[in-house]
Order: sequence, then structure tokens, then C-alpha cells
Amino acid sequence: MMEAAWRRASEATGDASVWDAFSYFATGDAAETSAVDLSMAAHTDPGLLTAKPLSSVAGLEVWDAASERWISLEGKDRALGEVVVFSADTLQRWSKGAIPSCRHRVAKPRGGEPRLSLV
Repeated sequence: MMEAAWRRASEATGDASVWDAFSYFATGDAAETSAVDLSMAAHTDPGLLTAKPLSSVAGLEVWDAASERWISLEGKDRALGEVVVFSADTLQRWSKGAIPSCRHRVAKPRGGEPRLSLV
């Protein structure tokens, strides 16, 4: 059953990948603009769970519905080896909404330092 669901989802989205790498190019200084410049718009992931090693270069943000604001998960204060695990669309569907998909986005890196993300 799970294989059939995976096959339908991958055919619908065109993404059968289980490991993705993203390279985000940096923008100028943070002072250049007050608006958030995005490398990837807000979205949820199609799978069951997403595990992502955190980066020392800020970019990954999750939506906090309680405070109605975006929260940055990355930056220079993160220890090497920290990983965040997101719930994704399949888990939301299987749990009948009890475990919602984690809405997240990626802000462009500031200050000239690019970031690499393995998901």
C-alpha cells in the first residue's frame, strides 16, 4: 500500500527523489532591504517526514501558527550536527490532520555567504 501511495505521489508531482541538495546563493548585506528575500517560497513537503541537518548560515524558517510569525531555525549559534525533523503531507493525511505538515520556507542568505542544504 505504501509503495502504491508513493508511486502515485511521485507520478503526480514528478519528484521521486528521497534525497535532495539545494544550493542557495547569497545576497548582499542584511541592511540592503527590510523585506524578506526568499530562495524558496513557503511550502510543505510531500513525504512522511523530512530530516534536515541545520546550517550555520541562516535561511530555514518555520511558520509558528500560535504566534503567526516565521521563526528562524538556523544561524551561527547552531551546534554542528543538529538536525530538525518536519512532519510532512503523508503524515498529516495518515493522522487525519492530528499531525499537520510543517510549513517552512528558505530566506536568501545575507552577507555574501552561500548555503548548501541536504534534505
